[in-house]
Amino acid sequence: MIAALVLLLARSALGELDQLAPFADRLQLRVEGNLLNDRDAAALSRWPSLVEVELKPPLSRIEAAQLRKLGRLAARVPKRDPSLKLLGPALVRTEIALPPAAGGEPVCEGSLRGEVLALPNIDACALRWLTAHLTPHPEQPELPARR
Repeated sequence: MIAALVLLLARSALGELDQLAPFADRLQLRVEGNLLNDRDAAALSRWPSLVEVELKPPLSRIEAAQLRKLGRLAARVPKRDPSLKLLGPALVRTEIALPPAAGGEPVCEGSLRGEVLALPNIDACALRWLTAHLTPHPEQPELPARR
């Protein structure tokens, strides 16, 4: 059983976030992209923990306004950039992100690299994998969730 996992979702899967609700206490949600549509921003703002967004600076005013709709977010950027100031108080944390390592263990249509599971969509295969790896087995004590 995995204690906690970073789930890197493609933006096309954001409409299916409610399917991940049973795992919310053990998942750190990460999405890619500077610009989100209103539906995706609303879905992400309902996520119970801090959402990480992988950004490609510089941010435009339009992108920053859309990202501020999340309420609170953590930014992962390749380098510091003055345009991050446009996010204002919505930006809780900034982290310099290294490019992901190539390869990884295949999981359904995605891949697992260390603690990061990258998925293009949330399907039955992904839900079965998450259930098998994030749900404690009866003989195992439940581990405290990492926040």
